[in-house]
Amino acid sequence: MQNLLSTLFAQYNIVSNNINLIDKVNIIKDKFSISEDSVQLFFIGILYDFIKTQPQYYFNRDVESEVFQNLDNLFLQDNEKFITAFLEQQNNLFSAINLFSAINLYHHILETYNEFDDVSFDETTKIKIYYLPIITQLMEFCLNHLYRFILYISDDFVTGKNYKEQNKLGSLKGSLNKLDYKFLTNIDIDFRNAISHGQVEINANEIIYSYKEQATREEIFKTIKSYELEEIKNNLLDIASGCILGIFKVLIKNNVIDEKYLASISKTMLLTKNI
Repeated sequence: MQNLLSTLFAQYNIVSNNINLIDKVNIIKDKFSISEDSVQLFFIGILYDFIKTQPQYYFNRDVESEVFQNLDNLFLQDNEKFITAFLEQQNNLFSAINLFSAINLYHHILETYNEFDDVSFDETTKIKIYYLPIITQLMEFCLNHLYRFILYISDDFVTGKNYKEQNKLGSLKGSLNKLDYKFLTNIDIDFRNAISHGQVEINANEIIYSYKEQATREEIFKTIKSYELEEIKNNLLDIASGCILGIFKVLIKNNVIDEKYLASISKTMLLTKNI
């Protein structure tokens, strides 16, 4: 996390591929129906990855559309309130609600994916060292941060709620459901809880897991086939990718982030590293 901004700029800068900048911007505009004359440099590399790079280009289209529409509607209701909430979050670089922190976590998960996804292990080993950890990371860290980011923005538009203080994945999911996020919240928190609490048993080609039913506290046992972990992992990656893309499209369309702000973040990051 110490190299947050420097890592992001290094990973997503515009010189990462041998294609000129104008062509890259035109491809992005055409693919994502972005009509704005200016796509900020910060976004070009990562948006291009959503077009050309696996697994990003499998992003969930329903999630992307849902996040874009809901957040854009908030911006149209009160753009000053939206921008104020956004800047409040980003001024704390290491907060769990900071968008750049969420992107950094997403990037580290992609590194794990690229390192292990195509590696041949015996099934039990791959489940233990790859599938269960990456599923947990996607839900507990990446999606948790993205959920909190969206709810922080939404909080000022909803009376009688305190979304800014929520941090548990279950309550975050419930709050987003009430705000009409159905595709973004299509995740199995019970399975995440079972992994986190060690309630998972690998039995041949099956995964047996247990969790306590929230209302009754009754212990529930479920079984899935080991091959289903691949689908669960891919679905979570696609949801996270769709969410990030939806957020970026709102920020670009409404010019929420300007180059001066990115420069100030970069300077703050440099000062932090030198302390």
